Amino acid sequence: MVRLEALVVLMLLDPCLARAACPTTKPTRDVHGTYECPGNFGSDGLLVTVEPEIEFRRGGAGYVLSDGSYGWKVAWCRKVKGKLSISGRRLDGSAPPLRSQIGADNGQAGFVPTYVIFPTVGCWEITGRADRTKITFVTHVVDHRDGE
Repeated sequence: MVRLEALVVLMLLDPCLARAACPTTKPTRDVHGTYECPGNFGSDGLLVTVEPEIEFRRGGAGYVLSDGSYGWKVAWCRKVKGKLSISGRRLDGSAPPLRSQIGADNGQAGFVPTYVIFPTVGCWEITGRADRTKITFVTHVVDHRDGE
């Protein structure tokens, strides 16, 4: 347990080490699907647009909520019927669970706009489910609003 705690402390002090320690998911498709069905990672039943690193910068994409959480737009495409659900957990430290806001979801196949809300920066594992289809990916969330 001491080694894990030491690694977490080092990762907090050195952002480069934190990036290297996070096993991020790389896109597996060359294209982002189609306009009606975007995505660069997933299965025959569910696609998502994966970004291995999500960077929050002043004036950049995403938003910070009043509680300090970080919101990021994520495009999902369901190729199966069934409501989309999103869950997640931080891999490199303790944090409250990930939250999400899912746009109009009629359970039909097609594009589903969402916001994924990260309570903290860090290495996050995210799982999307629709019907019996499940995909999981890992992304590294960093806050560059104060420079770097």
